[in-house]
Amino acid sequence: MRAHAIVKKVFGAATKWSKLLSLLLPPPLRPPTLPMLPAELIELILLRLPARSLLKFKRVCKSWKTLISSSDFTKNQVQLSIMAEPAISEIHLVYSNFLRHSEPKIGFIPIQSLLENLSFGTEVVYFPMDDCVKILGSCNGFLCLNNHPRNTDFKVRLLNPCTGLASEWLTPFASDYNQQRPPITNFGFGYDHVNDKFKILAVVKIVLSFNFGNESYGQIALPNVDEGGMIHYEPVLLTLRNSLCVCHGYKNSVWDLWMMKEYGNEDSWTRMLVSSHDEEIIHHYALGNSIRPLHMMENDLLLVLVRPPAYRKYSQLAVYNPANKGDRLGYPVINYYSSDDMPKYSGCFSVYRESLVSPSHYGLKTDHV
Repeated sequence: MRAHAIVKKVFGAATKWSKLLSLLLPPPLRPPTLPMLPAELIELILLRLPARSLLKFKRVCKSWKTLISSSDFTKNQVQLSIMAEPAISEIHLVYSNFLRHSEPKIGFIPIQSLLENLSFGTEVVYFPMDDCVKILGSCNGFLCLNNHPRNTDFKVRLLNPCTGLASEWLTPFASDYNQQRPPITNFGFGYDHVNDKFKILAVVKIVLSFNFGNESYGQIALPNVDEGGMIHYEPVLLTLRNSLCVCHGYKNSVWDLWMMKEYGNEDSWTRMLVSSHDEEIIHHYALGNSIRPLHMMENDLLLVLVRPPAYRKYSQLAVYNPANKGDRLGYPVINYYSSDDMPKYSGCFSVYRESLVSPSHYGLKTDHV
């Protein structure tokens, strides 16, 4: 297949992308009437394309394959998609039912489709796995997977579902950890941009804040909102739009969401949403187990995981509109393959952004899965 035919197949013959990308082709593959663009400009344009399109463009020519596969290109592309142009990479909710006796797989739910088709249903795309895994977190296109919870030997691996590449299983803690480890309340998985490494943080008690770069601890004051002793539950910390956020639940069946617009500046706490919750939900669970914001769109629509009371079986996703008094717009319909594939536990969900980063770019042995 000729290179410009690949471009048309990906974007369509009549789109602005197909016309623009035809200009990027090297001289032997470019129609004779088109001018030649500098290599630096070609790279800048390719950096702004979605990861899945770039996978297809690796077939255009050897120079493109070399460029798109390089460590510097993939790292720059994922950072650009996160910080500058979030629309160029598709974002998914991802989950694994690691406690179920069913076929091991990871489910992917496109967030854009959820918000645009509340009542029409969104299909779940499944990624088959060889064994049951638990998702500890997601960052820069990687899922951090833990081997089955019943295994006594604690191991993790990094998986890029977009490329199908995964690292070997790694032992992140000391050799005597599995015999003497204290109770773990939570995990953190993130990217240390100072040292260009991914790190796992095991929370055994309480960590107020933790700097991945210099591995130092600190303290950040929460917004002062407990007027009249109305806060009923411990606050829930999370990140939305790369910003630190906190949720509070109140005795009057209200919950709110605060965002620190400038990290470290306690005066930048901004109340983003105030909404009511179902009283029956909050009576059965602590706030963090009943209401968990997952993702905030550029138009401020908020996707929230709502765990129902004990007599209901499964969690639900809900969409809230902060601009309209925090109204709940509805519950998106998700078409699971079967009821066994429906996530029951709120901790199953992570937010995943597609990228082309490979574990091999960080010195890890890598295989296809």
